[in-house]
Order: sequence, then structure tokens, then C-alpha cells
Amino acid sequence: MEIVSKKAPKEKDVKTFKLNYMEIIEGQEPKVAEQPRTRPIAPQMNQPKEKLTVGQWVLTLFLMCIPLVNIIMPFIWAFGGNKDERENWAKATLIWWLIGIIIFVCIVSCVGFAALGALFAGNN
Repeated sequence: MEIVSKKAPKEKDVKTFKLNYMEIIEGQEPKVAEQPRTRPIAPQMNQPKEKLTVGQWVLTLFLMCIPLVNIIMPFIWAFGGNKDERENWAKATLIWWLIGIIIFVCIVSCVGFAALGALFAGNN
């Protein structure tokens, strides 16, 4: 960083400071000097997701048949940083599970309230 002090020709005691690419003259608005031109950097394209082979899909479906593993693996595939087709498949599977749980809770609560209503109505 270079600091240069010079007097302006019209005014007394006016100093110019050159800080990186900015000139500051006391008592005036700062002027930005022209910066060197550079080429814009092309944005990095996302790497294409790798395609799964038939064997990998067979293994995926086999793991989904094993109890307890079939609950854990979709979470690992969905949020574990995999960049393959299983990531979207696992996220879609988890969304369907959430929809199923919500429907199940609604049905069980309706049946439960109906049973409680019938139980209390029978006592009167």
C-alpha cells in the first residue's frame, strides 16, 4: 500500500492519498481509480451425478428389505452428501413416509375418538 501526499494546484494544504485503487483528496469526494481489467471467471458447473449400475440398484433394493437398515439407509442416502441418483430417490421416499405417517395419525385419531365417543355414549 502506497501513501502519496501532494498539493493540489488550486487549494492550499490539500493532500492526495492513494490506497490500493482509491484516491482520497481531503475536502472532496473520494474518486475510485480505474482498476485493471480482468476476464470474468466462468462459474463452475455442478458435476453431473453419476449413474447407478444395475448391481448398485439391486444392492439398494436388497438393503431396503432388511429390517431397521431400511429405516436408516434412506436418511444416510438423502442427507449424507451422496451425489448420485439414490439421493433424490431417498428424499422422495422420506416424503412419502411422512405423508403416510400423517395419514396414519389422522386415521388412528379419528378411530380413537369414535371409539371413545361410543364408549361414553353407551354408559348414558
